[in-house]
Amino acid sequence: MSIDIYSPKGKKIRYVVPDPISWGTDANNVKHLTLGAIYTVERTEVHSWHTKLFLQEVPGIPFSTVWFDEVVE
Repeated sequence: MSIDIYSPKGKKIRYVVPDPISWGTDANNVKHLTLGAIYTVERTEVHSWHTKLFLQEVPGIPFSTVWFDEVVE
C-alpha cells in the first residue's frame, strides 16, 4: 500500500487508510479526506525520511503518501 513518492501532478489516487494515526505524520489532516475517495496529486515533496503529498482537492494541506493507493486508469 502507498503510492510512488514521485507521482506526477494529475495522478489519480485513492485514500485507503481508515486510521492513519500510526501511518506517518500529518495524521490530524485526515479530517479533510473521505475513505475510498479518489483525489488528484498536486505535488510531492520528498525529504530524507518522509514525503509530503499535496492534493488538488485540498490545497495547501500535506498528507502522507502511505495513506493512498494508486488508481489504475
